[in-house]
Amino acid sequence: MKQVIVIGTSNGRDRWASDCALSCANEKYKVDVINNDGFELAHILQAYNRRYDEFLYLHDTCVVKDKSLFDIVFEENKGKSVALSDHPGIFGMYLGKYMNSALKGMDIPSANDKYDAVEYEVTWTRSYVNNESSHTVLLSPPLHDGYNFVTINNKMYMKLENDWLIKYKGTWSRSML
Repeated sequence: MKQVIVIGTSNGRDRWASDCALSCANEKYKVDVINNDGFELAHILQAYNRRYDEFLYLHDTCVVKDKSLFDIVFEENKGKSVALSDHPGIFGMYLGKYMNSALKGMDIPSANDKYDAVEYEVTWTRSYVNNESSHTVLLSPPLHDGYNFVTINNKMYMKLENDWLIKYKGTWSRSML
């Protein structure tokens, strides 16, 4: 079974991608950094086309604090989808483990802009969960939006954190689109 950690990134984000990949490095699971400018669904489509059986999708703005996350996702929940967030809906920010078998036959649309990506974050992920026959597991505690803000490279980020990872969120409100 091919179980892979996929990090989605785009041009000009080398530092973010490198920091995320270093935090994911481990002996058991391959890390695949997918670089394209097509938002999250383009990364997910590319991972699907690489025929990974299960892949954990992370943004380049994630830092893994505890690598036991990978065994929880891939071993304890083998054959199941695992959402890392439920805000604004299940698979919020697209974070989680996807099953290639559930993606098969699904339409994976192209987001033309950030607005589309945010809309699909709720509508497409809901369709994915409805198409997933193994019943999606929500990692507990899931990542949630909050009031912890940090400035990195002169930009403000919302810092989301749980026992396993940190996610720096650059867009947290529709007014920012």
